[in-house]
Amino acid sequence: MDLEDWPRLDRTLARALEGWRRRTSELSRLTAPLDVAHNFEARMLAESPMPEALVHEEVVHAVRERSDDPLVAALRPWVETLWVEGVVYDARVEAAVAWGALREVRGRSERVSARGLRLEALAGPHPSVRARAAEDFLSIANEVSAASLRFVERRLEREALVGHDCRWLATPDVAAREPSAGTVASRLAAQLLDATDELGAELCAHAWEETARAAMVTGSRDGWPVRPTPRWLKGVLGGDGMMRGLRLSPPRAPSVVGAMSYARALGSLAMRILEASRTPATPVSMHQHPNGSRRHARRALFSSVVGEVSFAERVLGLSRVRAREHRRAFARGIALSLRFDALRVLSGAALTSGVSRGREVFLEVSHRVLARDVPGSLLAVLPTLRPGDGAALTGALLAGAQRRELIERHDEDWYRNPRAHAELRAEDEGVRTVDPIAEETLAGEVSRLVEVLGHAIG
Repeated sequence: MDLEDWPRLDRTLARALEGWRRRTSELSRLTAPLDVAHNFEARMLAESPMPEALVHEEVVHAVRERSDDPLVAALRPWVETLWVEGVVYDARVEAAVAWGALREVRGRSERVSARGLRLEALAGPHPSVRARAAEDFLSIANEVSAASLRFVERRLEREALVGHDCRWLATPDVAAREPSAGTVASRLAAQLLDATDELGAELCAHAWEETARAAMVTGSRDGWPVRPTPRWLKGVLGGDGMMRGLRLSPPRAPSVVGAMSYARALGSLAMRILEASRTPATPVSMHQHPNGSRRHARRALFSSVVGEVSFAERVLGLSRVRAREHRRAFARGIALSLRFDALRVLSGAALTSGVSRGREVFLEVSHRVLARDVPGSLLAVLPTLRPGDGAALTGALLAGAQRRELIERHDEDWYRNPRAHAELRAEDEGVRTVDPIAEETLAGEVSRLVEVLGHAIG
């Protein structure tokens, strides 16, 4: 193991990230516990895919010792983050099995997974179907929550051994206003909830599954294809100009639950464009930080396209009046989705003080976000909790500023403008910006975002 060949280590990182994404995709499709005793593929899936050449303890120690080298400094958070992921990988597998395992549920003729019940609770064709699915989901949610919480707890325990920028709610792109008063993400989440509580009370349904369904904008039905295919996504962007010359991995077809599924597909494409645009001369580790907001901002920026009046008119073929109604519906979905993001952040922050505190905060905040009937068994289940939740929230706020700038330069249909495409591709090619954003700037973006949403909803 050559600990001084840092460019080689960066290339190992690039391959490791590709392998990690394939592995997490495989885990999301599990439907049974892994039979490691009799099945070779199961044994492979049960083992961490992290290469020893990247996450060996000697490598971790070496990158910490050479922080004066810019490339090594950029590699350090990646090595530490992936080392933690490798250590807690068995707990991640356990959580994936809990989500996908087929179970017998009383009153159902076929076994069903927690993942399938959640989808039925959101996408069922009638309120009675969704209510039944939600009830059945709650009957097994404790098992899923327990497994998910074990993963979170293991992750939090190990985080004490790595840098602050590698931890659950890390926001390394943001200069904290009060470093000792909690996390930047939790303060922004609390501000966002407070600023949208009045709006949230109007949008919150009588049952948690109906509020979650409303966040997916299921009422918008006209003009959509059956699925957000690559051809359709390319058409939204006015052709393949933004993707020309890039090698993009084929997207996995998502389950469609309302207009938000199409928005997320567009956001996922934008993230893949960002990653594929990196020039060969730009190291992977210097292109993005594992907890950076760069890709989250790009995802949120392109997801917001689906809510534009110009999108509704040009892509969905709606009249001006119906396009404005579409914008109102999508703005309501965005408001609810952001409140879900805030719930994720505040639940994750509370879990650093233990599961009891996490459940207490979850019950308090989920009653504001979802409905008053939310049980504690949904902690870490609805919404799910992810290590990058802090960066995802700050990325969503940064996307608001980026959207304003693009509209000022290229009008509301900037996402179809070749000049805007060229600007974004040029930004995507190089190293990430290292100048931190002031927390006050993001706090201002919360206020602006709430104002924009309020104006759109009317």
